[in-house]
Amino acid sequence: MRDFEEIAHAGGKITIEIVDNSYGFNIEHSIPTAFKVGQIREEIFGIEVPIFMISDSEGMYGSLCNSCDSYFRSAVFIEKLICPYCGIKDNIGGFFTKNQQIYIKVYKDTFLTAIMQKKTMVIDFDRMNSNKLMFNTKVYSEMRQQTKFICDNCSNITDILGVYGYCPRCGVRNTYSIYKKKSNLIKSSLQSIEVKRDEQHVIADTLADLLKRSISNFDGFGKDIKNELISKLCIDKKKNFNKELSFQRVKQADDILFKEYGIGLFEGISSENIELIIKMFQIRHLYEHGSGIIDEEYIKKSGDNTAKIGSLLRVDLYELRDFCLTMDSLVGKFWSSFLEKGYFKVQ
Repeated sequence: MRDFEEIAHAGGKITIEIVDNSYGFNIEHSIPTAFKVGQIREEIFGIEVPIFMISDSEGMYGSLCNSCDSYFRSAVFIEKLICPYCGIKDNIGGFFTKNQQIYIKVYKDTFLTAIMQKKTMVIDFDRMNSNKLMFNTKVYSEMRQQTKFICDNCSNITDILGVYGYCPRCGVRNTYSIYKKKSNLIKSSLQSIEVKRDEQHVIADTLADLLKRSISNFDGFGKDIKNELISKLCIDKKKNFNKELSFQRVKQADDILFKEYGIGLFEGISSENIELIIKMFQIRHLYEHGSGIIDEEYIKKSGDNTAKIGSLLRVDLYELRDFCLTMDSLVGKFWSSFLEKGYFKVQ
């Protein structure tokens, strides 16, 4: 699947039936597994009428935020939506795309024609998709974005530009969901490795790469957390907080966060596991900046007194597995603590 690929409308038909002085609707689908129907109500010629909004062929609805002018797709069609980017909450009508607005106008005109002429009218999406005779060429097609995520809180599916954002349904940010998804892939790779401890040199590069990926995943989590926290601070604090807080310096980050919010990174983590975390961060630094060759700085900062200066440090498979599990526990507890205080979600 490619970024920014056009996603076709789900197809189907909406039939407006006129019998005597009353009207009714019949909706037919073309893709049962992806066909969803949302509804708004508007007044047409003095009559309050349901306007049915059909999903795209992946069961999602495109939306455009009126506040930040950013596009996204979501699997829900509800009265109020939240923009994943800027976090504004608005009525569903405030998120209609230009193409959806064109469709609504055509729908209302078609209904009015049916009422005035007292005859059955059909909005045929399959015909619209195939020959574009009736509508603008972009009506009701949507566009795939870059990151599709499932909300941990409400299970809504959202497709956004970039990586991080709020769930349009419940407002919880996806920072932790993204971390878990990447972490699970890393742990799966580690579990698939079967090698004796004295033969780990064979997979040394693979283990070093998995360590880098694990800490990079945590760093991405941390940067989004940092950006969110900074957005809530007063101007005087923003500059210093931005300069001082780095999730690559975990011990310093723990001190800063605890001082400012009463929540540290290492809450509930044993001293043994804290030592493991600090050591693995230093190993990653060594591979990023020193080709894995042990130096005096590594020994000083990691506390690894068994290391020999000038030798090549090998990442241990079993230690790396323990590290990944420890980081999952740390991130999970940290996220829950902040979420309980009302952070990282739109109220």
